[in-house]
Amino acid sequence: MNFLERWQNRRKKTSRIIRLLSNKAVTITPVWHFALAGLLMVAAVLSVLLPSTLGPLAGFGLAATALCAGLGILQVFIAIGLKRGSGWSRRAALVTNILFIAIASFLAFQIAKWILLFNLIGDAFYKAFGGLAIVVLGIAWWVVAVRIAKRIHDGSSEIEISPKAARRLRPVKVLKRVGQVIVLAGILVWVIQFNPFTLMFVALGALFVPNPLAAVFVLLAILSILMMRALLGEIMSRHVSANQSEEEKLAGWLFVAPSLLGFMAFLAGPLLYSLVMSFFDWNGSSRMTFVGFDNYFGTLGLQVVSNGDAFNVGFTKIADIFGLTVGALDPLFWRSMYNIAIFLVTAVPLAVVPALILATLIELRLPGSKVFRAIFFIPSVAGVIGVTLIWKQMLNSSVGFFNYAIQEIFIMLNFVLPGDPLPTRVEIGWLSTEQWALAAVVVVFAWSQFGFNTVLFIAGLQSISKELYEAAELDGANSFQKFRNVTLPALKPTTFFVTATTVILALQLFDIVFALNQPNVVGFPNNATLTPVVYLYQLGFQQGEFGRASAVAWILFAVIFIFTLIQFNRQKKEAEAI
Repeated sequence: MNFLERWQNRRKKTSRIIRLLSNKAVTITPVWHFALAGLLMVAAVLSVLLPSTLGPLAGFGLAATALCAGLGILQVFIAIGLKRGSGWSRRAALVTNILFIAIASFLAFQIAKWILLFNLIGDAFYKAFGGLAIVVLGIAWWVVAVRIAKRIHDGSSEIEISPKAARRLRPVKVLKRVGQVIVLAGILVWVIQFNPFTLMFVALGALFVPNPLAAVFVLLAILSILMMRALLGEIMSRHVSANQSEEEKLAGWLFVAPSLLGFMAFLAGPLLYSLVMSFFDWNGSSRMTFVGFDNYFGTLGLQVVSNGDAFNVGFTKIADIFGLTVGALDPLFWRSMYNIAIFLVTAVPLAVVPALILATLIELRLPGSKVFRAIFFIPSVAGVIGVTLIWKQMLNSSVGFFNYAIQEIFIMLNFVLPGDPLPTRVEIGWLSTEQWALAAVVVVFAWSQFGFNTVLFIAGLQSISKELYEAAELDGANSFQKFRNVTLPALKPTTFFVTATTVILALQLFDIVFALNQPNVVGFPNNATLTPVVYLYQLGFQQGEFGRASAVAWILFAVIFIFTLIQFNRQKKEAEAI
């Protein structure tokens, strides 16, 4: 029996298993969900009797117990509904099994510590690169030989091959065989160097040693997959009286289920967890302590007193305003908000207004405008960290380009201007002095956003009807009047979008500050470049105050949300007025 026949027989056996599951779906699926209910109830009991099994999440012990118990009761109702042929029970069962597959797979991955396996795979792949190169070379050789043979004589055609072509094909066939031999040799070398069988053995062994619970979760995930197949069978569809429309809707939801799972696991889940964490005091390893709104009060707390009056305990002076002294419980947070306000006022106009002017000039279709369009878009596709490191070198106080250029300009001016000569040695600390550090960040940010904003404005300009400009010309409008009375009003939606996205990116500023400050402390010098995101990074990953860091993150989210909401409302009112 050849390989193809064995494969076909294996598929027939698999089909028999699937048919058996579909035929017994009405009996099997309720039993499975009763079993899930039992497992969840056991988990609820263990969370009460053995809270240490929750680790640092022991602070959520009561919530975990209630969640497991609630889900267990839900599984009982699902099982009863499946037995009675309820359509909602089938849909709920599918959702349950999808979630259980994701959770069981994740737990198996964590318990087996398969993350360490990726290091082994990376090292093995590096060692086997020579074999892979031989395989690629052999495939290229093989493909070239096939293409040459096809040029000499197309085997798919009905034209009989001539003796001359047959003679020319003989060495090409040899080359083809050589390519195939090279591929086989490369595969052999790759297998020896990569050693996939050892990696498979390690991966399987990790399921059982040191904790066989990983293998149990893998088995539960496989059973959930089989139960899903049974739930989607024709027998179960008839049992719940599902029509074609319902089946199509169900199929559509199943297609988007992986994306929804990814959204919940990597976006919605962490967001919700961060929100919950903001009400706790936690350093990442100890038991979580519920503190309510203390993290928010401690971050936002302000006190205003008359000059000369003392602050309450814990408050630190941050500003003098109109004869009053303002103190804060968290002065660093308010310093970061002050910095980001200054940053917004300066960086956003620099990233938006020049982009609008450049887009207008490019749309004039002057010679070379397409080349300039591509050049100005480069900052948007370049890596932020790499570009920032280049700017860091250019802003260096000793050997940077900016100081060198200023120095050369001063030397030239000394030959022209009378009076005391200008300094011929310029060492402005663009990154090391408080008065210039934030300005340097503004320049780098505006430059990085400038190109993308230009492309957006170009798209907006191209959507403006030419008839509007023609009507303005008939009314005797000059170029500036057309720009002010036609272009700017028509670009309001684009300007709103560009401004809103630029402001949101500015409020989330982190990477540029982080790269410019290295190897100094992030926020150097003297917190002059401290931003809210940088501050929450310091709180969470340097000081281990994850609760306060989460509170800062949600305060920043509230600021961004309020700003965006105000902008949308203004845009909506302007659109309705038109």
